[in-house]
Amino acid sequence: MNLYKSWGFQDNPFATVALEANEEGEKLLIGRDIEMSKIHRRIFLRPKCVTIEGYNGVGKTSLVNVAIYKLYKEFVDKNINQLFIPNPTVFQLSQDLPTNDFIDKVYYSIAQLILKEYTLIKRLGVLFENISVVENFLNTYQLHSLQGGIASVSFGESIELNGSHAFNLSGFRKIVDAWLDVLYKKKSGIVCIIDNVELVQTSKNAKHQLEYLRDELLTKKGLRWVLCGASGIILGCTSSPRLTGILHNPIEVKGFRNDEISREIFRSRINYYKIEKQGPLDVSRQTYLPINQHGFVILLSILSGNIRHALYYAGEFSLWCADNEYRPETNIEKRKLLGDWLRMYSEELGKAFDVSVSPKGKRFFLSACKLERSFSYSEHKALGFNSTQDMRNYVSELENLELLQSIRTEEDKRRRLIQLTPKGMILYVIGLNEE
Repeated sequence: MNLYKSWGFQDNPFATVALEANEEGEKLLIGRDIEMSKIHRRIFLRPKCVTIEGYNGVGKTSLVNVAIYKLYKEFVDKNINQLFIPNPTVFQLSQDLPTNDFIDKVYYSIAQLILKEYTLIKRLGVLFENISVVENFLNTYQLHSLQGGIASVSFGESIELNGSHAFNLSGFRKIVDAWLDVLYKKKSGIVCIIDNVELVQTSKNAKHQLEYLRDELLTKKGLRWVLCGASGIILGCTSSPRLTGILHNPIEVKGFRNDEISREIFRSRINYYKIEKQGPLDVSRQTYLPINQHGFVILLSILSGNIRHALYYAGEFSLWCADNEYRPETNIEKRKLLGDWLRMYSEELGKAFDVSVSPKGKRFFLSACKLERSFSYSEHKALGFNSTQDMRNYVSELENLELLQSIRTEEDKRRRLIQLTPKGMILYVIGLNEE
C-alpha cells in the first residue's frame, strides 16, 4: 500500500521534483515574492535574457516555472494584454548534444505549444491559417528525416501555409519564426528555460554554446529565455562580448533562513496533498506524519535553507520510521526520534570520514564548514594551502565521500564554486559539532 495514502495523503508531500507552471506550483511556491518580481520585470525587457543563479536544489526551476505561470494567468484573467506562454519543456545544454539537434528540439516544442495554446493566442487578435496542416505535419513528422520543398510563408498577422508541399527542416523553422514574429508584434511570446547550465562543466564551455545560440535562439523575436545555473557559471558567461548585451545580471536565489517561511512551506504541502472529503457522507481522513513543522524547520536550518534537500531528508526520515514501525505521536516524540535518526546518519558518515580522510583533509573540511558559504580555489592560502593544486587534492578527497562538490572552472578561478553537500552539512552540524 502507498505509504502516504495510508497516512491520509494523495501523494508524497515531500516529492523533490521541480514545481510545474500550473495551479499546483502556484499554491506550493512559498516565500519567493521578491525574486518573482525581479523575474517579471526582466521578462518585459527584451532582448536580454533573464538569468538565475543559486545552489542546486534551492528552487530555481520551481521559481521560474511559477513566475511565468503567474504572467500567463494574468493574461487569461484579462488583467494584462500581453501573453507569455511557459514552455513545459525545460532544456539543458550538453557537451554530447549537437547544437543543431538542440535547436530542432526547441523549434519542435515551440510549434507544439503554439498549437496547444492557439485558442488563447487568438485573443491577441492574430490568425495562423492552415493550423491543421502544421498539426498533421508535427504529428507524423520525424525532424531528422524531412525531405521536400519549402512551404511558402507570408509574414504578418496572418500566415498562410501551402498544404500541397511537403516540409523540409528549413521550411519548418521559417514557419515557426513567422508565428513567433506575430507574437513579437503583439509584445508577447513563448518563455523557454535552459536549466542546469553548469552541466557543461565549465563557464568557458557554457559561454561557447550560448554564443553559438545567441542569434539562432537567444535573440529570436517572440521568445523570452531564462537561464538557470549554479553560482558563478552564469556570471562567468556575462563577460563574453557577444553575451554581455543579451544577458541580465543574475538574480541570486538563496536558501530560506526564515523559520516562519519554513513552517509555511511545510503547512502548504500538508494542506495541498491531504485527502479531502469527497462528499457529506464521506468519512474525514486524519493525516499523520512522523515529522512535524518544527522538525522540518530543523532540517532546513541544517541544510542551509535548501528546500529540495530538506524535502528529501524529510521523506527519508518518514520512510525510515515506516520501515522500523516507529510511529511517534506527540511533538516531543517526533523531535526526539528525528534527532536520533540524524545522529545515527551522521555517525555513519563520521565513520567513513575518520577512515578515509587524512588529518589535513579533516582540518580543511572543518575550515570550509566554518566559512558558511561557497568558496573558490583562489582562497587556498586562507584555507591553509600553499597552492591551488595542493587544495585540489583535498577537495577531491572530500568529493569522493560526497562531503564537498565543485564545478571545474579553468578560466574563472575567482568564482565561488566549491560548496558543502547535504551530507557534509549534516556531518558538520550534527556529528562534528556534537563531539
